Amino acid sequence: MTTSTTVDEERNGYNVPAWVYDVRGFFIFQLVYRDSLLRTVDLFTRNISHGPGDRHLEVAVGSGSFARMCMWPRRRRARGDMFDYEPRMLAGAQKKFGSSGRWNVTEASVEQLPYETGSFTSINCANAFHCFPDAPRAAVELARVLDVQRGVLLVNVVVPPSGFGKSVASSILTWGRRNNIVNEPIAESHLVEMFSTAGLHVVRRRRSGNQVCLWMMRSSV
Repeated sequence: MTTSTTVDEERNGYNVPAWVYDVRGFFIFQLVYRDSLLRTVDLFTRNISHGPGDRHLEVAVGSGSFARMCMWPRRRRARGDMFDYEPRMLAGAQKKFGSSGRWNVTEASVEQLPYETGSFTSINCANAFHCFPDAPRAAVELARVLDVQRGVLLVNVVVPPSGFGKSVASSILTWGRRNNIVNEPIAESHLVEMFSTAGLHVVRRRRSGNQVCLWMMRSSV
């Protein structure tokens, strides 16, 4: 995939107040993803491991609002890490999760994660993968930090728009690229190939509207 933004350009695209990020994200989800927000929240909620010794990772957590919806009410025992590379966004997540004692909130880039190999029994990459300037490198890093035996990575990605509302979704994506908010939608076949190259295999997939959700585990060597 040819990237259209650099890391610094994309960082500028997210240098906005947290409430602007949340409102903007809601309308983008409704008009571009064309899927149920509550259903998507439920899918990510169910992927949060919370047993004894489990450790969860929230990728590009942003303001933390989506992650907070996923934590209520069934995953209050979960613990782990969350990160973002935009300090202004991360301040929102720090305010929501930093005082709980269960979460380490860190400034980091998905292309170079500060975590040890095999650290996490579950990873949620929600509403973010199609925004990464170097998606193949991000896939490699996410695969690296996923637990080899039982870790599950869940990622949802915007695919090229089709069907009802295609022109509206395409126009919003064009605006998003121009403002360094989104990189490019990714075809499902390309997405699967990218993660396969990174060492993951798909155990479940769901396609609805203009988004595809993939559940993946580390491939056997």
